[in-house]
Amino acid sequence: MKRAAFVILTLMLGSVLSFAGAGRDNAAGGTSAAKPQPLTILWTRNTIMDGHELIFAELEKKYNIRPELEIRVGGAEGETIVKTRLASGDMSDVFIFNTGSKINDINPERNCVDLSADYGTKVDDLYRASSSVNGKLYSVPVDYSAQGGAIYYK
Repeated sequence: MKRAAFVILTLMLGSVLSFAGAGRDNAAGGTSAAKPQPLTILWTRNTIMDGHELIFAELEKKYNIRPELEIRVGGAEGETIVKTRLASGDMSDVFIFNTGSKINDINPERNCVDLSADYGTKVDDLYRASSSVNGKLYSVPVDYSAQGGAIYYK
């Protein structure tokens, strides 16, 4: 269910993400009477948030998935928060971190889900190279700024 929620979330953020497409798992649905399924998200304070609240509201209304957003600081302090939460097993379902050489700091093979089947052909080759370990894609782009932030799925 949470993988489907991740796919739907990233597709709904399509105005912000630099790719388009659909995931394999379409099991995210529900009735308004059912309790919304949570999807925890650890967001970086300096990530562009324009319109995300509307997307999160639509995600809950249409798919019965309730994003639970937590904002963290950026920079070295924010990186330490991510690394500590991953090491302690207390990480959100979805989180933002850097790509490139920083990807190895979070050991994505152990801490993240391989997104190759869902997004491997939908992201730019250069992005895929900076967000993959041993040929497996672990993140998707998150915003349109010059920063190298990415969304990871735990």
